[in-house]
Amino acid sequence: MMKKTLAVLLSAALCVSLFAGCSGGSANTSDPESTTPATGTQTAEETKLSGTVVTNGSTSMESVMGALIEAFKEVQPDVQIQYTGSGSGAGITSAQDGTADIGLASRDLKDDETGVKQITVAKDGIAIIV
Repeated sequence: MMKKTLAVLLSAALCVSLFAGCSGGSANTSDPESTTPATGTQTAEETKLSGTVVTNGSTSMESVMGALIEAFKEVQPDVQIQYTGSGSGAGITSAQDGTADIGLASRDLKDDETGVKQITVAKDGIAIIV
């Protein structure tokens, strides 16, 4: 159960990191004195996680995973993240059979690939260069 929770938290953090890096900057027009911090909530910096998250799958996710792992390690240095680029099919299978906490695929799930949930974090572009 702890590994599932850690995997979900990592997935969420990776998605947030990805989208934060892709967002455009905007000017802050709010009055800093009128902003009050929320009470009774913990920030990611206050929540210290530890353990290992195993990811496996698409080789086209290698550079994305490298950047996301690096950003996540800055916030949660006690979490070890393993990435193995073995292809989309292997990533899906390893997520299904529990040998990986997160499976990475550069394609949509097929109808017979059940027991896992698809979360799109990026779109893959392939080009032919001549």
